[in-house]
Amino acid sequence: MLFSLSIDFLCFIPEMFFGFFSCISLFFYSYFSSIKPWFIQKTFVLRDLSFWLILQVIFFTLLLAINTPASYITFFFGSLSFDVVAFYGRILLLFFVLSVFIMGQSYLQIKKINSFEFFVLFSLSCLGLCFMLQSNDFLAFYLALELQSLCFYALASFKRDSAYSVEAGLKYFILGAIASGIYLFGCSLIYGTVGTTNFSIFSLFFSNSFEHNIPLSCFIGFLFVLVGFFFKLTAAPFHAWAPDTYEGAPTLVSFFFAVVPKIPLLLVFARILFVCFYSWLFVWSHLLLVVSLFSIFIGALGALSQKKIKRFLVFSSISHVGFMLLALSSGSVFGLSSAFFYLAVYLFMVFGMWSFFFCFFKKQGRGDLRLLKHLEDFRFLFQENPALAVFCIIFLFSITGLPPLAGFYSKMFVFFSASNSTSLFFFYFYCYFFVYCGFFLLSSTNQNYCF
Repeated sequence: MLFSLSIDFLCFIPEMFFGFFSCISLFFYSYFSSIKPWFIQKTFVLRDLSFWLILQVIFFTLLLAINTPASYITFFFGSLSFDVVAFYGRILLLFFVLSVFIMGQSYLQIKKINSFEFFVLFSLSCLGLCFMLQSNDFLAFYLALELQSLCFYALASFKRDSAYSVEAGLKYFILGAIASGIYLFGCSLIYGTVGTTNFSIFSLFFSNSFEHNIPLSCFIGFLFVLVGFFFKLTAAPFHAWAPDTYEGAPTLVSFFFAVVPKIPLLLVFARILFVCFYSWLFVWSHLLLVVSLFSIFIGALGALSQKKIKRFLVFSSISHVGFMLLALSSGSVFGLSSAFFYLAVYLFMVFGMWSFFFCFFKKQGRGDLRLLKHLEDFRFLFQENPALAVFCIIFLFSITGLPPLAGFYSKMFVFFSASNSTSLFFFYFYCYFFVYCGFFLLSSTNQNYCF
């Protein structure tokens, strides 16, 4: 099947621009880092030059994405697709990438990160996320996922002089490789049964006639694919890597991990469930319901015993992922829209909370500055800056879900979509079970969960 260059590459221009200038910047950095004068070689001069160059590349890529016409096009022989969801998802993705990058400028100056490799890995991971958002094939999604993951492994262990950072990167690499292997094994089983890896063909193959006659190999492969997605989304009980990785990684990298990758992962996950395997709703709805409630309660109970800000926000993100999966478990259009609305609210809430890392710095004994690390560092926040303290309280209340803030409405829509689904009985049964287990765990421990 031939494809038209004028049509297929029209929606692909932002990715081509981003990838081309990322490669050009790599050659540019390599040349300037090899210059002999001491004031050029891996100093703040190269850091500032790299920062502003990558910033302009991301900004112009965002402008190209906004001016791309929103229409449904499949290109590269059906492996990539561009629709309305990909259009708005790419704009949202590049906007938060640009915001995180601008917010982290002060962190780069304080920590004296002068290596140009940081900016190259940052831009290549963003390119992988853009490809992931438009993937319409299991193999295309895997290639984009690995491009993003390999950059994430290096970014998580970028503080080479810190044993915690190296441990975080190594743990993330090992568990991420296992999750990728599980995902590929599931894809191979599905391909052996169906004979294709394209999402559009799956929606035609798995019709209602297969509802009660599912091939066993395809069913097992589908479960393996779901496990791979649960790991990447940090859903419980596949979340064990997240607290240690986020704690050991640089703060800017943890900020990036917590905000940006959730956009393409959730959108592609919803595309797989509602396009490819929607006729298997009676299978994956109960599985998503159990995993979502696991994530909600493990995230909430795990955050109670944390004393560090990073680990506290990581367990909070696990709980938020549970709410998104709970909305998807309904299998309805209202549940899908509730999940997307919750994702948008979650991005702004988490971006606001992580940005407080870069708004306040704590003085050490010699006058040096370091970022906030423990929850007790917020003790005198109102005396130092009342305005930022008020905004911090608003973001925390919104994350909690107190009315009339946006977090309350997002959770309300999620519960409405879950209660209106066909699994109403299972929803209340699982809720009762997990609440009972949570109170049992709290009553059987002697730890003090107060901050």
